[in-house]
Parts: sequence; C-alpha cells; structure tokens
Amino acid sequence: NRRRRQPLMAPPLSAAADNPWALRSRQLSAISRMINLDREEADASGVGWHDPWKVLVYDSFCRDVISPLLKVGDLRKRGVTL
Repeated sequence: NRRRRQPLMAPPLSAAADNPWALRSRQLSAISRMINLDREEADASGVGWHDPWKVLVYDSFCRDVISPLLKVGDLRKRGVTL
C-alpha cells in the first residue's frame, strides 16, 4: 500500500515573506527532498545495496545555494560523500 507523494510545488511565498525562518525551513525541506530523491525517510530501507546512488554536482552555483543552509557534516549525515 503505497502512499501518494506530495507535489513538489510549494505554497505561495507571501506566507514566508513575513517570516524569514519559514523561508529557510522551506529551503531546507526542498534540499532534503532533492538529496533523498523525493523519498521520505521512512521509505529508505537502510539496506546497503538497496540505497540508490546519487551524484551532487557541488560547483560554485550549487555551493552558493546549499552552503548557507547545510554544513559539510550535514551533507554527510544525509549520505553525501565529498
């Protein structure tokens, strides 16, 4: 019995404009979904060879987007090897 995935569309930014922490929270959520390949944590089996391979291109553009939100240790906790 598979759960239906949430759409990737975010609520309007007007709600986040009043609260900068809401915007940061939404940015972190979007990056986490991207790194997890849009899977929820409960969907991950934790079995080594069942884990999908991911490539994160950490060029200057990506670094400018991710570095204000996640430290290198946070990326490693999410399974990203640098």
